[in-house]
Amino acid sequence: MKLVRSNRTEHLADALASVVREAPLGPFKKEAIVVQSRGMERWLTLALAERLGVWSNLSFPYPRAVIEQVLEQLSQGRSAEAKAYEPSPLKWTIAELLRESAPADLQTYLGERTDGDRTLRLATSVATVFDGYVVYRAPWLKTWAKEGGGHWQAELWRRIAGRLGPHDLASRIERALSELRTDPATKSVQLERLHLFSLETLPPLFLELFKALSRSVP
Repeated sequence: MKLVRSNRTEHLADALASVVREAPLGPFKKEAIVVQSRGMERWLTLALAERLGVWSNLSFPYPRAVIEQVLEQLSQGRSAEAKAYEPSPLKWTIAELLRESAPADLQTYLGERTDGDRTLRLATSVATVFDGYVVYRAPWLKTWAKEGGGHWQAELWRRIAGRLGPHDLASRIERALSELRTDPATKSVQLERLHLFSLETLPPLFLELFKALSRSVP
């Protein structure tokens, strides 16, 4: 892994252009540049065009898309069990759990009827929150799954993990990291080269996986 630091995005673009200019991948291979917004993609496309001339053989994936690609190659991909943790299907699992037995803190909000729109609206919101926790608060969920806690989110997550198993994104990343650290030479990740550009808020778990990958992917 090569780390370039600057408080000026233009300087980072200069450094990236130098790498691409001095060590091109070849005409039939795409440069993968990980960004966090389409605005950055547009800006960087123009910035690289100014520095390199006409250049179109590149892709701008988001961090999570690259993580999923890597997990797929390490046999920790988006199986049916993993997809059950995505917000859309997860809301139905949460709604079902709430109907079976809502945490005490939610019973007043839900009222006596737990089979209507209110339950589904709450389940949808909670599924979105948990999806964010999986990325940015993974240690919380790991603790909750094992020990629970004194609030309704911890109780609900423990029940979700008990029903769906350890197939959430954070758990899959942890298993992939364990495999890479145990014997990185046996793990095949088909990435020619990967650039992470101006990722100020990269989740710690994502960063750990990218660091582990840097031993085999330039």
